[in-house]
Amino acid sequence: MNTTASANRTGAGTQSSAIDITPLARLAGIRYPTSVSPGIAEFYSLSADNLPLERGDLYDLAWAVSLGLHGSMPTRPLPWKHPASLLVEFPSFVHGQTDATSVALVATVRMGRGGHEWLYLSRVEEDVPATVPLVLLVEADPQIAALTSGLLRKHAIEAITAATGADGIQRASECQPDLILLDEDLPDIDGIAVCAQLRADPATAHVPILISSAWHHTRSLAFKAGANGYVEKPLDLLELPERIRKALNDSSEASKPE
Repeated sequence: MNTTASANRTGAGTQSSAIDITPLARLAGIRYPTSVSPGIAEFYSLSADNLPLERGDLYDLAWAVSLGLHGSMPTRPLPWKHPASLLVEFPSFVHGQTDATSVALVATVRMGRGGHEWLYLSRVEEDVPATVPLVLLVEADPQIAALTSGLLRKHAIEAITAATGADGIQRASECQPDLILLDEDLPDIDGIAVCAQLRADPATAHVPILISSAWHHTRSLAFKAGANGYVEKPLDLLELPERIRKALNDSSEASKPE
């Protein structure tokens, strides 16, 4: 299937962000970073921090999608969902049930703006959004940058990084990320000054910015510089993905015409 796309969804009674299942997908020969919607995660009892690869029903899921993508299993295009969406139906012993359950899901492949193709699996009733969120991490510590990037990918958020304020300003202008997570303590320009420069540039003035700092007094300075939010360091890795997702959702709602 030589097409590109992916998806996401929120809904009552489910978690608000997608979950990366790339390790499972790799076992089935799927080469894309792969994530599942909140509806699929709820159906299979998955969480971002606990992906039980030994579960037989998850192998059913991965192999069925792999066969569908390679044309070895009957599929049906869903152009009303997305030009790159396929309906895949297969029997699965969900949650160890003794009788097979018929599972229908939508598989969508698309190109993220960071350069990766993403495969997204969702329920038929769930929406397929237009893009994979792209976050720019401006972080001086390479270990924190790598850890945060990996964490966001688990929640189906694509991340690119910059280690200095100057590089962050350039990458923000070139890549037009959906959100910037900006370290206050940078080696060349402090994060508050970087935020002010981004706000002064029409090309980046609209991009949501969260400033992270270990210094409490930075909070008021961050908002004065035009930041949309403040994240305390050390980063709370359990809370951070939802903080970012909420900021992305708030920005999306604010940009909608009245």
